Amino acid sequence: AAFADRQLLVEKTVDGSVTRSGVTVLEGEDRVRELSRMLAGQEDSETARAHAEELLATARADG
Repeated sequence: AAFADRQLLVEKTVDGSVTRSGVTVLEGEDRVRELSRMLAGQEDSETARAHAEELLATARADG
């Protein structure tokens, strides 16, 4: 995901008998947060956040 040109977040919500899906293009802080969540499997991991930022920096450098 860090090396992709674009990162998309696909979310599904269920409200009673209605299911909806949505797609969001992630940029900036949202992209770091989602990569961090993917790495750690949870929200708010400082270590995963540092790794996500490093992956994105490496991807930009490798261009």
